[in-house]
Amino acid sequence: MGRSIYLFMWGYQHSYRLHVQHLARDVLKELGAAGNADVLLVGARRPGSNNRNQVCIEPEDGKWSLPLFDGLLDAIESTYESHHLQNVFFGDEPSMRDKPEWMRRDSVRTSVAKTFESYDKNHGVTSFCGEPRYIEDYYVTPVVQIPNATFVQFPPLPPRPVSIRERGYGFRSLLHAAMYAVLQEATEEMQNPEPGRFLQRGMRSAEEIVRVAARNFLHTPGLSIDRRYNYSDLFGALNLVSSLLYEGAKGTGRLVLVNPENEAVDFLVKFAEPVPLHDPRWARKVLQMAASGSGIIGLSRTQWTVS
Repeated sequence: MGRSIYLFMWGYQHSYRLHVQHLARDVLKELGAAGNADVLLVGARRPGSNNRNQVCIEPEDGKWSLPLFDGLLDAIESTYESHHLQNVFFGDEPSMRDKPEWMRRDSVRTSVAKTFESYDKNHGVTSFCGEPRYIEDYYVTPVVQIPNATFVQFPPLPPRPVSIRERGYGFRSLLHAAMYAVLQEATEEMQNPEPGRFLQRGMRSAEEIVRVAARNFLHTPGLSIDRRYNYSDLFGALNLVSSLLYEGAKGTGRLVLVNPENEAVDFLVKFAEPVPLHDPRWARKVLQMAASGSGIIGLSRTQWTVS
């Protein structure tokens, strides 16, 4: 017997949501994180649609009530009208053609995220909102929620204000990077016909998601300490260094990724010429010098020196 859905967006919304939820929970397990993840979908009716439901949520009988989203469509329109791209003119016709859709999607995501601010505070959770895509009559935003207690194992970096034109400065924690990697998979699946129908062709595994998240997270140190940072594979470089043996044995040592001008850094020794990270054998030897409690200080532009 079929499953009746009152807040209907498309026929496979239930199986799609469950698949994203399983993936998010598997990623947390892969990371060794305590707690669980819940996933919901928020559908905001597209302009011009006559669908009777202004907002749909999946699951419709879960812990999130529909009144939570009262005023969402008005918030989306207000955000759209004041969007920073309104007065931006691109030099190519395709970008100008796509601009209204970019603004619409960003306005939906921003408005959905603001809706959860008070909910998160009152329920001790953190909501991560993915990029919306429209399916039939709705712009659908996938949302992952995890308990705040999960961050005890993954203490996040403090937030830092960024200008409206900045994309940010990386991810506040590996957990943040992992949840957004899950949401990226969820958004890509929504671009397929009938998302949720053919799950076997679907998304990356939890192990792959964690690797993607780790790579993305390791952009954060350089972005945080150097505005001109352009080294794109700190993850690969550190993996290579850590895989090398030191005099035939497993190496040890501690690397600290920090702005060397930070007043909390107390240098014991400085090299006249910092050891470049792209020379993994020398980097491995230098790292061994930090096996007795001191740490190697990672500078911007892939250079190291000893503290």
